[in-house]
Amino acid sequence: ERIDAAVRHQFKALIYRLPDEIELKRYRDYMQRAISEAKDVKEGMAVCLKAIALMPEAVYRMELGLGRKDEHGRRRRSGSEMAFAISVALTDDPPTAGLWSASREGRLRSREGVRAQVGRAPAAPTAPPTP
Repeated sequence: ERIDAAVRHQFKALIYRLPDEIELKRYRDYMQRAISEAKDVKEGMAVCLKAIALMPEAVYRMELGLGRKDEHGRRRRSGSEMAFAISVALTDDPPTAGLWSASREGRLRSREGVRAQVGRAPAAPTAPPTP
């Protein structure tokens, strides 16, 4: 339970999302192995948590198109990719709770859904006029 909590915390802190079940199992198993091999809980945990920090998704903003394929084989952005794209484009910040909710609920799968979320974004501050 504590290992799962540590893995989830690291994902939320660095990737701004929770791990899926496959990722959670992979890092749980890895952390248990690392702790066993190091014979030290703190050192084993550190090894695993560093591995999460080095995931490409933690280092780079991913826009690979992890969503469904269309009839031409092209992939749409996944909900989390779309949430990041909208948020970073408009605010340079990670997605808000509202944008994450829209992503989880599938409201970013259509143009209309994306348009609605973009319309909800706060207006970007404008630079003061130059003298």
